[in-house]
Amino acid sequence: MGKHQDHMKSELVSLQLATAKLARKHHNFSLAQRLLVKQVSLLGKAVKIPQDSNCSKKQFLEPLMESLNDASLATAKPVDVMEIQRECCKLAFALDHSSEAVYYLSDSISQYSNLGDIDSSVGAINSRSLLTLAKWLLNDRKLLTAVTKINGNGLAVAAKISSLCELEANYVSLGHSTLIPAQDDSPESNLNSTSVPSVACGVTDAESVCGQLLHLATMQAPDLGKVWFNLAGWCYRWGRKTVEQARCVSRHCVVKQ
Repeated sequence: MGKHQDHMKSELVSLQLATAKLARKHHNFSLAQRLLVKQVSLLGKAVKIPQDSNCSKKQFLEPLMESLNDASLATAKPVDVMEIQRECCKLAFALDHSSEAVYYLSDSISQYSNLGDIDSSVGAINSRSLLTLAKWLLNDRKLLTAVTKINGNGLAVAAKISSLCELEANYVSLGHSTLIPAQDDSPESNLNSTSVPSVACGVTDAESVCGQLLHLATMQAPDLGKVWFNLAGWCYRWGRKTVEQARCVSRHCVVKQ
């Protein structure tokens, strides 16, 4: 009976989550918010939040995300918690709380990044969340600049993004990347090494962060085709920029001579 109830609860969570996604995509933010609050209640944690789509981030996003990290949800499936966190962040982004959405989605990824090595479904959700983060940042230069500054109001969210970039470099060093070979610590190998610590090595722009997020996504879910497609697009774009910059420098030198 217990297993049957758990299965029914899981199915209900999936159905309500799909409905919340549909409501968000149709800009029915109030309904999406109510459904997400019900989702958390289904997992075993009651949340009291004003049912107003125009409420501030402190009234909506923070209490909801904090409730998902409550100890009472320790027995809930990580996949269920992650999916709700992901949808909450997408709703927050749609409500123009972009920095907060980036902060909490980054926090969710960091929280479950180690589980991705064990549970492929967890890794797949993390991978899709990293892809979402990269898309948000690539499509909003102002947001990208804000979350990569280690000063002022951007400190907390910038620290979260920085920790994900460090995680990408750590995964590379542990040999999880299929693009970059793990570095050998032996002195002989260091002398002849041509390996790089990260996929964004050599990219000086703030957009290098997006390359690291996409690369980390491929390591969290190596079989997820869409992240490879987006990483390839990012690499091509930066390769083309590098070639164009080299051509400009070359032309400038010719003119000087």
